[in-house]
Amino acid sequence: MAIIISSLKGIIDKLNSDLGDFCADFARERKQLAAKKKSPGKSIFFKYDKDGRDWAINEGGGTEIQYHIYMRDGELGYGLGFNAQYVPFATNKKSPVEYIKPYADAFLELLEIHRSEWNSMGLDWIIGDGEEMLKNPTLRSYTLFGKKTEIVKGTMDEEFYNQMITDIKGSLFDIYKDLSIRNMPICMKQMKNSMCRIMYIS
Repeated sequence: MAIIISSLKGIIDKLNSDLGDFCADFARERKQLAAKKKSPGKSIFFKYDKDGRDWAINEGGGTEIQYHIYMRDGELGYGLGFNAQYVPFATNKKSPVEYIKPYADAFLELLEIHRSEWNSMGLDWIIGDGEEMLKNPTLRSYTLFGKKTEIVKGTMDEEFYNQMITDIKGSLFDIYKDLSIRNMPICMKQMKNSMCRIMYIS
């Protein structure tokens, strides 16, 4: 069967609905992993921007690793994105490259361990220079690790859509958590009290 896709907003609305309780679960998990004072909206996963963009990221994503979905040129793709582009709401404490570099380094380590497993799942680089970008990120560079499919006459294969839901909740979420844990404060990893000295993993 096929799923009719009228627009990126339409598929995002459907995903946010079909992801159900995972939207709230992800918000809580991200708040803890990223040491945020507050969590993003718990009723949505992908946040659609009304300015006509052909892509979207998870609610609250920006300078850290982010879930990404796009629809352009008869193609829909999704996965985990590494962004060294300027983020308007980010602080100026670090450059975009400095923000993403720890996630890039951690992913390269994981890739050496899980490459065959991830490839067998159909996960691969679908935007940008992939490993080369992670090894040598430059300002305004971007790469996306995930899956893509063709949109034919405004429709998408239902099996692909269902697998996208499974990946977002499963394999991609496992990678997201692993990368975030590797880059969270050491004292938080050890579950010490809030008075511990914050030391960040390099």
